[in-house]
Amino acid sequence: MPESNTAKNDKTSNTVFQYGLFGLFRYYLAVMVCISHLMPWEYMHFGMYAVFAFFTLSGYLITLSYATHYSKQESGLAKFYLNRFIRVYPAFFLVFVISLCVAYFFPEEAVSANERFTIPSSKFEWFSNFILVSLTYPNGFRAISTIVPTTWSLGIEITIWAFIPFFVLYKKFGMAWVAISLLSFLYLALPDNNSAMAFIMRYYSISGSSFCFCIGFILCFYVLKYKRLEIPQWLTRLTLVLYPLSYGLSFIFWTNSGNMENWDHMGGQVYGGLYLFMIINTLTIIILANSKRDSSKTLLNKIDEFLGDVSYPLFLCHILCGSIVLIFYSEIGQARTIPYAIITFTISNIMAVLMVVFLENNIKKIRNLIRR
Repeated sequence: MPESNTAKNDKTSNTVFQYGLFGLFRYYLAVMVCISHLMPWEYMHFGMYAVFAFFTLSGYLITLSYATHYSKQESGLAKFYLNRFIRVYPAFFLVFVISLCVAYFFPEEAVSANERFTIPSSKFEWFSNFILVSLTYPNGFRAISTIVPTTWSLGIEITIWAFIPFFVLYKKFGMAWVAISLLSFLYLALPDNNSAMAFIMRYYSISGSSFCFCIGFILCFYVLKYKRLEIPQWLTRLTLVLYPLSYGLSFIFWTNSGNMENWDHMGGQVYGGLYLFMIINTLTIIILANSKRDSSKTLLNKIDEFLGDVSYPLFLCHILCGSIVLIFYSEIGQARTIPYAIITFTISNIMAVLMVVFLENNIKKIRNLIRR
């Protein structure tokens, strides 16, 4: 997960202002991913929309971080990569080790929580699981065994992150990347490509999701080149309320249309929602990126920072927690029921908070030293 905010001096006072309540937004997205994995299948599309939002936000914030900070430092590229590694891998390794134990000793509960939550069967799968890269093949197919099942999307992020500094430094290559991603996006969005294979390419492949990062990349340079919009606080807060409600409206629309009766057929309305939410996600990020707020430790800012910190561990651990629930609460029946989802989500948040307190806060100190 990228940095949550950027700072800028206001010329009319000595107050430092920050832009964007991105911590709350990231937590919303993590909750939507949890819902898609813990609730009944009718809610599966929540996670799809949230993952594409994560990609767009990541493209914006990672580009902003490198362009405004690391690109101006000696050894900035090395610091950037080291900071990304420390941000991602310690929390991942912790969840990976616990998940590996669960998958080994309680394979039935692990598979019940997620069909890919199994022990890798080949050296390539072990290697991919450990470094998080190549969990999704170029054709969009995912590795059969994934110890931490949500990390296929993190593998795509890491791959894109590796190239963003070069796209920032060499704008022509950056624009070429945008153009290629746009062409790939338009081709995969063709109505004729309405099949399960087409959906795999649209959602799980780098070629299908790269354009989401490009949107964030372009937004970042627009914000840096031109004066920020002055978004009033009431619009920011309204956006933070309406954004999660839009997921509820999408659920009502899809279910009432009968499109989710058999989710496996990957109907056109799921595609339509995926692309519609790309627009909604982009507008939300524009509003949040231009929402000026006092950087003092107000209650809202504290909540924003805390929930932003919780979002990444929550994203990592909720399927693991689901398998643990199935181990100790066998009377709950099976995964993807509402009681299962409520208990698992509660335990997942507790684990995520503990990870923030005992791991992430210490990592943040190290990352701040690297950023200097």
